[in-house]
Amino acid sequence: MRSFAWCLLFAVSAGMGSGCGSRSGLTKVHGIVTFDSKPMEGALVYFMPSGGSPGQHATGMTGPDGSFDLTTGSDYGAYPGDYTVTVQYDEGTVYPAGSMKEAKAGGAKNRTKKPPKYVVPAIYGDTTKSPLKQKVPPDGPVKLEIHSK
Repeated sequence: MRSFAWCLLFAVSAGMGSGCGSRSGLTKVHGIVTFDSKPMEGALVYFMPSGGSPGQHATGMTGPDGSFDLTTGSDYGAYPGDYTVTVQYDEGTVYPAGSMKEAKAGGAKNRTKKPPKYVVPAIYGDTTKSPLKQKVPPDGPVKLEIHSK
């Protein structure tokens, strides 16, 4: 019983120290992904540190309006630095809109495969070839434009 109380106290204090879901040093990053100038729903956005920038990868999932919020681990935001950005899309998997934190909480649901709504060129999903680069903190909302050709 006593060890349970200590565990509970530790869990509560760890949650309070995280500042409502944000780690010290993380910057909130909000953006939008468009595919041929139209909002892209259901895409995984992946920020990978580049150019020797310290930090960790950050991810987000686009909603119906193409918008996303990044999370690092289970916290909202990304560490300052330079990133290579990839965007991936898989029609057969459905994630809740918003952040990866929310997606993990809700879980992914598989459904019958159908022709994909978007056919994203492979270059946008490869961290070594992606033309998408971003600096955090961003100067306003992040705008990522994907082109089919």
